[in-house]
Amino acid sequence: MRRLTTTILCTCMLGATTAGVASAQQPSPGPVGIGGRIELPAAGFALTVPDDWLWADTSSGDLEGIASLVEATDPVRAPSLSPILTHWPAGQDLPDLYLLGPMGPDGSMESCTVTARPSSGDALESRMADAAARMAATPEWSVTDTLQLDLPAGPAGRLDWVSTFASPMGDVDIPGSGYYLTGDKHDYVIDCFAPVPPDDRWLSIAETFESLPVDGATGSP
Repeated sequence: MRRLTTTILCTCMLGATTAGVASAQQPSPGPVGIGGRIELPAAGFALTVPDDWLWADTSSGDLEGIASLVEATDPVRAPSLSPILTHWPAGQDLPDLYLLGPMGPDGSMESCTVTARPSSGDALESRMADAAARMAATPEWSVTDTLQLDLPAGPAGRLDWVSTFASPMGDVDIPGSGYYLTGDKHDYVIDCFAPVPPDDRWLSIAETFESLPVDGATGSP
């Protein structure tokens, strides 16, 4: 599933319009906003994103409604995200959270997804090994590095990878990183990618990850 998500979103990022610049806005109390701390109690996590990042909480499954809110919240970046929501393949699992960074001069953007799934009970190392094996079995994917990390939320792992996909300009290589974390009831993956990744490989975003109480109540920031 993540391969499909990444390919669609990378294509949209590279083909985004550059007309205008979105103005800074306060985070929305609803499922779409710009910047700030985002809580998804049902998925058991919170994340804080930079002030100029667009985000969409898709955990409700109301993709048409969320796409409309994205278009109203940020008309500049909406063409990169709303098509993913309105044309999502039936039967495909959907990440719980989408993040889009500010648009660069060339129209490209950094992007992340956060996926929460019921805990498999597998060790972190096993989850990462399985993910690396799936990538190795797919010609257009390759793992470039594997790291073990201690984040504020606890032990984590990171897979750095490159995905190659076809575009009207020819084959395009998109580098990315996947952060793997484990909560009380969920396994999490934060996948980020961009034509030119930041020096920290999105560690500054992964470090803000918080596990919310297992009863679903939101915690204090």
